[in-house]
Amino acid sequence: MADDRHPDGGDAPAAWAQAAISTLLSNLNMINEDRLATMLVLVNHEAVSGRYASAWMLTSMAVRLALTLRLHVDQQSSTSWVRQERRRRLMWSAFCCDRICAGGIPEYTLCSTPWVEIALPCSDHNYALGVPLESISLGEVESRARRFGPGEDSIFSRLIRLMAIRGEILKFAKSLDTCPFKAWNPGSPFHKCLQQLAQWRDDLPPELHFNETNLYNRQASAELSAFFSIHLWYDQLHCDLYRIALPGFAESAPAHYLMSAPAGWTADMQYACHAHAEKIVKAFQTIDQHFPDYVFSDYHLTLFAYEAIRNQLQYLRVCVTIGAPLYGQALAEATKGFSIMYDVLARMTKYFATVKSVLRDLNKMFIRHGITVQSSHIDLYITASTGMITPTGGPVLSRNHWIRRHQQANESVAEDKRGRSSPESSFDVPELSLTTSLLDAAPPVEPLQTSGADPNSDLMSTFGGRTFASDMAPTDDPVTFDDLFCHFSDQLEHPDISPFLSIFQGWNAESIPEASNEIGLPDFLQDSNGL
Repeated sequence: MADDRHPDGGDAPAAWAQAAISTLLSNLNMINEDRLATMLVLVNHEAVSGRYASAWMLTSMAVRLALTLRLHVDQQSSTSWVRQERRRRLMWSAFCCDRICAGGIPEYTLCSTPWVEIALPCSDHNYALGVPLESISLGEVESRARRFGPGEDSIFSRLIRLMAIRGEILKFAKSLDTCPFKAWNPGSPFHKCLQQLAQWRDDLPPELHFNETNLYNRQASAELSAFFSIHLWYDQLHCDLYRIALPGFAESAPAHYLMSAPAGWTADMQYACHAHAEKIVKAFQTIDQHFPDYVFSDYHLTLFAYEAIRNQLQYLRVCVTIGAPLYGQALAEATKGFSIMYDVLARMTKYFATVKSVLRDLNKMFIRHGITVQSSHIDLYITASTGMITPTGGPVLSRNHWIRRHQQANESVAEDKRGRSSPESSFDVPELSLTTSLLDAAPPVEPLQTSGADPNSDLMSTFGGRTFASDMAPTDDPVTFDDLFCHFSDQLEHPDISPFLSIFQGWNAESIPEASNEIGLPDFLQDSNGL
């Protein structure tokens, strides 16, 4: 079991991981697929154990090794289909790790999408049984040249598509001023990413829809965490894209950028960000309702929970400035979801020691906002903040999550004094001292209007001329949202490769009837008069 003293899960796993890394580094001249698979497993282990710099370096080695083995090109030989599929899955695993590590920063992206000419992984059922089935390539999916046939799609292929889209979203969000297209311009990267996400949703096969039947079909398999994760990734990517319209985030558009936006566009995007964050909370509630004791193996759940909470809180703050009814009711309802997500993460601390640091950061956010979360675990992760930690390494390096967090950890604990199973403190980042409200930097929010076609226009709704009850409005605390983007602005990006390293296991998925999963209008934007 993992704890603060043994983030690896114990001294023995720590020794095994160290021995494996030493073996790999002692003979870099040896290149084969087994060594690549070992590197990918170690990337996951090092990341969830809190050794982010180690995971970062191993990822770059894994990508270079995959390209050296030419796994990005299909073999035209007598190689068996199972062997070819194994090569594809190794390459795509390295691709996903690279996309997670790069965080949309071009300097850190080692594997360009056009280089990968191979087909996407076929269904795990076919792979596990060795039944040949050729899937389609990522390029064919993006160009809509071909559609998936029966058995060709899988959780793994869905994750790959999301990681490719995510790279483009973060790249755009971090280069708003240099991009020749504004987000609202037709043909902009913003609209292209929305179209790709809409395509991902529209061609989702029935057996991969998020509903109770599909959840229970995977209840006793290793597939449940991965299945849950891809649906949260879908909503998280929307939040990553839409949050440029919310003030105060690391990727927030500057005030002068939004001044030229069409009337109502900014408010539309702010609401869309909230809607998808709320959908993430509802997904957690569904899981907790049906599997109250389940412990997820995907560490990315910390990312989804943290981002969903702070996106909703920031949106509620924006609503206060324009006036909207039932603020107290909306906050109370949101807090119920926060409590459930907190409990889900708390159950993971038994296996992921670094989750405790995320819970501590959530506590700091709740305290700043005056929120009381009902959880039997919350008293275990309350810590006092100390001084401010300033990222170092330049404007690009300071925006990279893994390197920044590695530096922060080493500011408090010297590397030569930390053992393989020592606790990491990179999450214990105190709140930043802001002297003015972050909302002051945002342009005035106009009443929502329809501002043109949008692939996700069904998420938008109108509100205006609304007021919160004065006793429920926030205080004049200048800190308007959790400002821990020193290490969370690029999200908690730990490459949990277990969902796509299915070279070690087979997943069985059976087709079932399709079920809808639509987003409704939040209650606090409605009142008894139907305004």
